[in-house]
Amino acid sequence: MGITPNTRRSLLLSSCFFLALAITAYFSPDHLCPYFVHIPWLASTCPYNDATPFVATWGIHSSSKSKKPAADLMSLPTMTVADLKKHDGTSDGVPLMLAIDGIVLDVDTSEGRRFYAVGQSYHLFAGGDYTRALALGSLDEADVARGDDVSGFDASQRKALTDRVQFYLDKYKPVAVLVGSNYAAAAVPQKIQ
Repeated sequence: MGITPNTRRSLLLSSCFFLALAITAYFSPDHLCPYFVHIPWLASTCPYNDATPFVATWGIHSSSKSKKPAADLMSLPTMTVADLKKHDGTSDGVPLMLAIDGIVLDVDTSEGRRFYAVGQSYHLFAGGDYTRALALGSLDEADVARGDDVSGFDASQRKALTDRVQFYLDKYKPVAVLVGSNYAAAAVPQKIQ
């Protein structure tokens, strides 16, 4: 008993459908690579970011052995905390931004809006520098209220902060540094609105 022509045709059509679905998911604007490609080394090869799915990413993938930021932070312009506050997602036409460790990141991407836009679960981080809460992975009001205060962090918490900063640099484009941050001393003396 062999495979009938109708069964062979059905198998071929099913295979083509799932192949097309996998290719579409891999190169989709919503960056579905990690959801459909369950082989870690293969998922890490996806060459597109969430904001511009058909343009190679500017950043460095987290699987990369080199953990250098893709942009020279010392060459970025400065921004005040008051100016950053305007980028909290409540004004039309103003890009969504947040800061971590004094680095201002443009999170106005399809993925970033899913987390930081008004009404989303992490909107409270938009338009501010909440380094402490982001480093600790905390939504606790006490951690959020302390903003960028990381005094008292032990070695493991400082390592977590470094890893979290790299995570954000891998995902989002740095656009400025906050006045008064470690990076601002050598920053370009211009303001970003």
